[in-house]
Amino acid sequence: MHMSSTNRQSYTKSLGRLARALPLALLLALPAGSVSAADVKDAVSLKFDVYSGSLRIFKISMGMQIGKDDYAINTRIKSKGVASLFAKTKINMSATGSAKKKLVPLNYVSNSKSKGKKRSVNMTWTSKGKHQVKRSFKLSAYKANSLARAVRPGMMDPLSYLMKMVRATKQPCGGSERVYDGRQVAEYRYALQGVSTFNRSTGGVYRGKAFKCALTYRTIAGLSANKQKKRDQGPPATFMVWFAPVAGKTRNLFVPIAASGEVSGRAFTMRLSEGSVSGTPISKRVIATN
Repeated sequence: MHMSSTNRQSYTKSLGRLARALPLALLLALPAGSVSAADVKDAVSLKFDVYSGSLRIFKISMGMQIGKDDYAINTRIKSKGVASLFAKTKINMSATGSAKKKLVPLNYVSNSKSKGKKRSVNMTWTSKGKHQVKRSFKLSAYKANSLARAVRPGMMDPLSYLMKMVRATKQPCGGSERVYDGRQVAEYRYALQGVSTFNRSTGGVYRGKAFKCALTYRTIAGLSANKQKKRDQGPPATFMVWFAPVAGKTRNLFVPIAASGEVSGRAFTMRLSEGSVSGTPISKRVIATN
């Protein structure tokens, strides 16, 4: 495939923006930690392919360890194919937290490498919900001030917020929340759009009904002054995310199985290529959507 230098630069920038946006919109995890007999946990393992048109641009490995009183998750995102040629990207994220009365995040870690540039964030929460953040990079005065105004005690990281949706009681879509990843504060708004049926024609390996959710995403703080002004003047990004109702060992779960949307003018689709809950394929543990 031949590209001019101008088109190559535009394509690289758009893929980079897509790489940054997808982790915030579609965050999940790989199994982590041990399971004791006294605390039965559900181990959710998911793998996704992300396409821009007919080109596969990302591979995402996801999963969760879901206990009665705690959780642990991590996500691995890696650019593939033409995306690796122009914007080679690797992102690893993990989170742990408590779930005794309500979901309380305890630790969040993010390590990324894009076009040779490495960045890391390690964030913990105090007993009063205050964030303690260690970064491998420095924030500009403008970014630091904007975060100081926007961050509030108890704000969840993106992975923990996803866990809140997975553990929902009736359906995963509804409400809004501001989320903090140590670099930016974003506002997520989820709204239920109905129920969709996935079959061979829709792609991916999942078969059955899933809740269709509209995710509206807007960055509130952590960008440069120029980028924040553009974001504020433009419409928020909107994605569609589908959650399958799946039976776990001790509770029902809502597992993400697909997504679609547009980032920087480029459409993407994400479909489940492999998935299981505690070793059993997801398609065999689906429950009624009522």
